[in-house]
Amino acid sequence: MSKQNILAVAVLLVLFLGCTTMLQAAELKTDVVVLGGGAAGLPAALEAADAGADVILLEKMPFMGGSALISGGVLYAAGTSVQEEAGIEDDADALFDYWMNANRWQVEPGLVRLLADQSADTIEWLIDHGVEFPAQLDAYAYVRPGLYVSGADNIERAHCPEGFGAGLMGPLIEEVNQRENIQVFVETPGTSLLEEDGQVQGVTAVNGDGEEMVIHADAVVLATGGFSRDEELMRRYLPEVQALGSRFGVYTSEGHTGDGIHMAKQLGADLAHMDVAGGEPTPSFAPELAYPGAGGPPWLVWVNKHGQRFVDEGALYSRLSWPFEAQEDRLAWAVFDQGMLDTQPLEDEWEDIDQYVQEGIITKADSLEQLAAKLGIDGEGLENTIERYNESAAEGEDPFYLKDPDHLVAMDSPPYYGIQLVRGQLVAGTMGGVRISPQAEVMRENGTTIPGLYAAGEVAGGTIIWYPGGGAAITDSMVMGRIAGQEAAQNSR
Repeated sequence: MSKQNILAVAVLLVLFLGCTTMLQAAELKTDVVVLGGGAAGLPAALEAADAGADVILLEKMPFMGGSALISGGVLYAAGTSVQEEAGIEDDADALFDYWMNANRWQVEPGLVRLLADQSADTIEWLIDHGVEFPAQLDAYAYVRPGLYVSGADNIERAHCPEGFGAGLMGPLIEEVNQRENIQVFVETPGTSLLEEDGQVQGVTAVNGDGEEMVIHADAVVLATGGFSRDEELMRRYLPEVQALGSRFGVYTSEGHTGDGIHMAKQLGADLAHMDVAGGEPTPSFAPELAYPGAGGPPWLVWVNKHGQRFVDEGALYSRLSWPFEAQEDRLAWAVFDQGMLDTQPLEDEWEDIDQYVQEGIITKADSLEQLAAKLGIDGEGLENTIERYNESAAEGEDPFYLKDPDHLVAMDSPPYYGIQLVRGQLVAGTMGGVRISPQAEVMRENGTTIPGLYAAGEVAGGTIIWYPGGGAAITDSMVMGRIAGQEAAQNSR
């Protein structure tokens, strides 16, 4: 063989060996793969690791923490040591009854029972991992850590940690990074599930350099979040929200693009409650004008197409949704006048109200009759409603909807304004996803499970149609994330 041929063979051999090495480097083997490093994925990874499994965690964003990192960090829990220290008597049975009744028993009782029973233990688990929950009352998310009443119940079940979302997720992120049997890849989204003979056996992914990875595993946990940033799924399941265009705001992480749902559907996963979004009816301004956690300023007057009030406009967001949904054609408006704008507390953006009138977002009129005509609602009904409302404001009592007297402000100073209310304009999360069993196994449409595949958090549906209260979604994520991690580790043995 000539020197040239020998050299050519050598080059080919080197190239072949190099390609083989690259292929081997791109193929990994582990016990459990967790897709997503948020409120469900971090607990899943930690529990699987504690059970002795080797874990690879893939996070598509440049950092872990998910939507919970930018949230108030609140968990909804009953019978906790924090409540006991604050002198609050509560238990899992009461939480279960409230959650199920609030959702009209249209959610999965077995899953809600787990959330109720394990909510207190999850608080203790978080405390053991360095999260601090002060036993002080009159707290509120993003404002003051401690305990407060959220939802439509009257018990302080909302547990807000020191540091809010960062204070909740930071200790878990640090713990995951310290574990020798947890390997983390950021900027590495999962792309598909590996499956053979009906058994999930790992995932494919793409790392930050654009290189494909193949990860073989005995079990996979989907903790990829919801689909509020996926146009295809939003258009299919929540078209009335997606149709809002620029007036549609999202609180969730940029990573919530329905990845886990898309992957699970390829294997025949069943879906639950895909038409439910976490959010509240709000004035349909540009998203930055809506008040966080409420349907707008409490002094607004809400009316339906007949010009009639139907709710206490100053109620908690969780008490506003169902009355709004019940209105004919799901149409309602917030009306107010110049006197309210001149005398009531306003967010800075509301001071530019004339700009929104010019843009056609807000309707302005010199009389209630003209306003009703422009909005397309019953004029006589609106005039009668405002007359009664002004009488209530003068007397300091709302006999119809029991509105707080401090929020009863007479509406008698033209010009008058009106703006349509929109359901779920500010989406704090989607509530639908893959159907799961009480063991966090992903279910098929025929009622069987997909072996080796688990899901937790916003990617899974079945526990929320009507939002029980602040912290419910994170409790769901963490309780089911812990269960998914434990079950996945057991499956890998």
